[in-house]
Amino acid sequence: MDRGVVVVTAHLGNWEIGGAVIAGMGYAMNVVALRQSSERLNNFFQKHRRKRGMTVIPIGSSVKRMIAALRRKEFVALLADRDYSGQQQLSTLCGAPACLPRGAAWLGEKTGAVVLPGFVLRKEDDTFLMKLYPPIVPGPGITQDDIQRKIGEALEDGIGAYPHQWFMFEKVWDGQSYGAHEAR
Repeated sequence: MDRGVVVVTAHLGNWEIGGAVIAGMGYAMNVVALRQSSERLNNFFQKHRRKRGMTVIPIGSSVKRMIAALRRKEFVALLADRDYSGQQQLSTLCGAPACLPRGAAWLGEKTGAVVLPGFVLRKEDDTFLMKLYPPIVPGPGITQDDIQRKIGEALEDGIGAYPHQWFMFEKVWDGQSYGAHEAR
């Protein structure tokens, strides 16, 4: 691995376990996370992520830290189903325009890091399945839009197969991202 890996997941299944599993395999794992409004709750989440070997990069201070981690050949995990940027860049999800973050596609194109979509899904017997999709390898002729489209295809596949495990409580199809909503 010449560069790091951008792991792309969603609020699907158990995204926290995915980071812990990768860190448990011995890889340096960085997760970009939203700061919780309650300091006590925020400390709880950060403590448990660190305890499982993950480094937390808070949203808002993330770009330079993500690029530095990728240059060190580390993993950086991003959620791809909720846009906090407020930039209103539409993608297609399930055949309709949706506000999805483009950070993973941007990082892949700008740094050359492999983008690896995947989810940790609960099975009927209460075990988990880590489903990884083919890595998206940036390079000549691969645009940011190409990467974003492939991320969208992985989201569609995972959400389509496990809709009951998609914990998305914000609208993604109405043209309003979380960040835009918060800014008002």
